[in-house]
Amino acid sequence: MVAGHKGCAGQPGLDVLHDLTRRLAQAAGIGRPVPITVVNDMTVNALTLSGGRIVVFRGLIARADDADEVAAVLGHEMGHVARYDPEAALLRELGFSAVLSMVGHGDASGLRYGRNLLSLSYSREAETAADEAALRYLATAGMNPAGLARFFAVLDRLQGGADAAVIPWLATHPPTALRRQRAAIAASGGPAMDDADWWAVRRVCR
Repeated sequence: MVAGHKGCAGQPGLDVLHDLTRRLAQAAGIGRPVPITVVNDMTVNALTLSGGRIVVFRGLIARADDADEVAAVLGHEMGHVARYDPEAALLRELGFSAVLSMVGHGDASGLRYGRNLLSLSYSREAETAADEAALRYLATAGMNPAGLARFFAVLDRLQGGADAAVIPWLATHPPTALRRQRAAIAASGGPAMDDADWWAVRRVCR
């Protein structure tokens, strides 16, 4: 999935993101570690892979206005982890026998399905559920959930400027304006991190 990209290795920023992911996983009631990887690519995107691994692209961090927006995106991805949406998408698109082959319980021909992972998408219902889950997880973790609506405003601006870097995020999701409206709630809770931690996250790929 990330073989064509250089991983970001700024340890202070990674430590902050790992801690943020841990807090959100705890709020979601997920009792297992949720690994997070940052890749050095300016695409505005984040992904959840089967097995509960979150991948964040550098472009998303660069385009976010503040830490609460990044936390909101991670909350959304945590919703996919909690619902096992990646596994459901694999079963829907590739079939049970192909999935078994890919994880080593079938013949090697299953490896040819790997390229299809890039084109898998969740239903719009699953995306809406992940948005709603993000608001709950952020509130439970004591973070400001208003960052989700603000990040959708960022996507609106990028989309209006026909920015190709944002297209992967928008292609399989519900209309951004609708998501922004649904996520518009009163600000509450504290910031996802302090200024020093946000600075470290911004420099995670440098």
